[in-house]
Amino acid sequence: PRMGQSLSESLFDFLRSKQLLLVLDNCEHLLDAVAGFVDRVVHGCARVAVLATSREGLAVAGEHILAVPSLALNSEAIALFVDRATATGSRFAHTTESTDAVRQICTRLDGIPLAIELAAARAQAMTPTEIAARLDDQFRLLSSGPRTAVERHQTLRRAIDWSYDLLSDDQRRVLQRLSVFAGGCTLDAAEAITAGSGIAGFEVFDHIAALVRRSLVVADQAGAQTRYRLLEPIRQYAQDRLEETDDADGIGRQHAAHYSALAEEAGPHLRGADQLVWIARLAPEIDNLRAALTWSLGRDDFDLALPLITGVCVNGTAFGAHALVWAELASAHRDLDAHPLGPAVLAEAAWSAVCAGRMDDARADDHRRVTAETALGLAPKPGNFNAPATIALYSGDSDGAVECARQWVATARAANDRYEIVQGLTMLGGAYGMTDVTTARAVYEEAVDHARRLGNPSSLSWALAALGMTLSEDDPERAIPLLEEAIALGTASGNEMGIGFGLTGLAAARRRTGGHRGALRAWIDAARENLRIGNLFGLSAALVYVGVSLTVLGDNESAAVLLGAGDTPWGEMHWFGSTAEERNQSLDAVAAALGDDRFAKLHRRGEAMDDNEAVAFAEHAVEQLLEAR
Repeated sequence: PRMGQSLSESLFDFLRSKQLLLVLDNCEHLLDAVAGFVDRVVHGCARVAVLATSREGLAVAGEHILAVPSLALNSEAIALFVDRATATGSRFAHTTESTDAVRQICTRLDGIPLAIELAAARAQAMTPTEIAARLDDQFRLLSSGPRTAVERHQTLRRAIDWSYDLLSDDQRRVLQRLSVFAGGCTLDAAEAITAGSGIAGFEVFDHIAALVRRSLVVADQAGAQTRYRLLEPIRQYAQDRLEETDDADGIGRQHAAHYSALAEEAGPHLRGADQLVWIARLAPEIDNLRAALTWSLGRDDFDLALPLITGVCVNGTAFGAHALVWAELASAHRDLDAHPLGPAVLAEAAWSAVCAGRMDDARADDHRRVTAETALGLAPKPGNFNAPATIALYSGDSDGAVECARQWVATARAANDRYEIVQGLTMLGGAYGMTDVTTARAVYEEAVDHARRLGNPSSLSWALAALGMTLSEDDPERAIPLLEEAIALGTASGNEMGIGFGLTGLAAARRRTGGHRGALRAWIDAARENLRIGNLFGLSAALVYVGVSLTVLGDNESAAVLLGAGDTPWGEMHWFGSTAEERNQSLDAVAAALGDDRFAKLHRRGEAMDDNEAVAFAEHAVEQLLEAR
C-alpha cells in the first residue's frame, strides 16, 4: 500500500486506469468488506470487470449471479471421475463392469466435483465397486486430497466445515434438522419440523433462504411448489452434526409424526375421486414416507409406523406397491399383532406375498391376521379378505374364493365403503369366473358401474380390465375399447398390475380379431410388462398363450418350452375356464407332435428358466416365426 493509504485504497487507485478482469475467489467469509470494495470498483473503475466466487451473492448493484450446479450425473460427473482416477497412475480402467459402480458413486455424491475428485483418488487402492460400498461413511473415505490444495479443500469435511463455521447458530440448527428429510421437503414440512428451541416458525424461511444463498440448500422450483433439499454429502455432514446434539431423537420423531399424519390424511383421498391429485402431491414424498417408516419401526413405534402403511396401501397405485413391501417389513415385528392396526397390516403383508407367488408365506400371514383379529376382538375390515380370496382363487377352491369375495362385498356395503365395494365386486367376478362366466360378467358390469360413479381411477382400471378380459373371447369388439381405457387409467394412477392384466386381455381380444399371428406381438408386450412389474400371474398367462399360439402356428418345440415356463411360478398353477381348455389342448397337441420324451425334455427346459430367460426365449421364438412367414 502507498504511504498513508489502506490496502484497498491503494488497490482502487491502481485499478482506476486499468482495463482488466479482477478475480476475487472465495469471498463468503468476507462478504461485507468484499461487497463494499467491489461496489466502489464497479462505479469508479470504468474498464474493470469483476468476477467473484462465493457461496452467496454480494448483493451489489449490477451484479449478475451465475449459479454453478453440480455436474450432470450421467456425463460430466462420470467423465471427471474417470479422468481423475486414471491420473492416479492406478490400474483403473473404465470398463462396462465398472460403469454402474462409477455411476453409483457420482449419484451418491450428487455430482459435487470436489467429492468426486476425492473419491477418484481412492482408485489407487480400491475398485469403484469397493469405493461405492463404503460411501455410507463418506467423510472417512474422502479424507485426503492433493497436498498442494488449499487446506480446507483437502478433505470433504473440511470443505463443508469452512461453510458451516460461517453460519449463525440458528442457521446451523436449521441445517442440522433439514438432514432428517429424504428427497427434500416443502416449506410447510420444513417449518413443522425445524422450528422450536428458540426458532419460530415464521423465521424458518429466512434461515432456509440464507442457506440457499450459501449453496448449502438447493431450492428446486421445477414444479408448482418449491422443494428444498441438501446435496447428499451435505446431508450426511448435517446429520452427523445433528447426532452430536440433544435434538436428534426429537427431530426424528417430529419427522415421522408429520409424514405418518400425511399418509393417514391421504388415505381417503387415494381411495376417492381426487386420487390423481393426491398421487401427484405424495409422489415427491416417497423417500420421506419410507424414512419415517424406518425410523418408527426401528423404535417399535407402531402408532406412527402403521398409519404410514394403511394410509397409502391402495391397491393399484405406485404407493400401494411400496406399502406392500413396508407391510412385510412390519410383519417381522411380532408385537405388531397386538396393535389395533396390526391385522390390517398383516392382511397387506399376505397380499404382498400372494403377488410375489409365495403362497405359503401368504397363508401364514393371513392366519396371523385372523388370530390377531380374534385376540383383539376386531371384525375383519373389507380389504382383509383380499389375500384369502386370491389364495383360494389360485388354488382352485371355487367355493372358498366366492365365499371370501362375498364377505368382502358384504362387509364393504355394511361400512358404506364405496371403494372396497368395487374392489370386492371385482374379486367376486374373478371367483365366479372359475365356473360361471355369465355370472362373472354380470358382477364385473356391476363393479364397473360402481367404479364409474366413485370416479377412482385405479379401481376403475381394475374393473375395466377384468370385464374386458371376460369379454375378450366372446365379444372382442366391445372388449378392446374397455381394455384400452383400463390401460390408460392404470397408466395415470400407477396401476401397473392392472396394466399388465389389461395388456393380457388386449392380446386375447386381438387374437380373436386378427388371428394368432396378429396377437403374438401383443402377447409379447403383455409378457414384458408383467415381467417388469413382477406380476407373476399375468406373466404366466402371457407365456402360456404365446405357447398356445405357437402350437397353432406349427412351432411345437418353442411351444413346449413356453408351456413349461408358464407353469413354473407355483409348480403348476391352477388354470380354469377357456384358459385351461386351450392350455390343455396345446399340451396334448405338442406332446402328440413331438413324442412324449421330446415333449417332456422341452417342457422341463421351460420349467428351469427364470422369468427373464423365458421372456427372452418367447421374444426370439416370435421374431423367428414372424420373419419366416
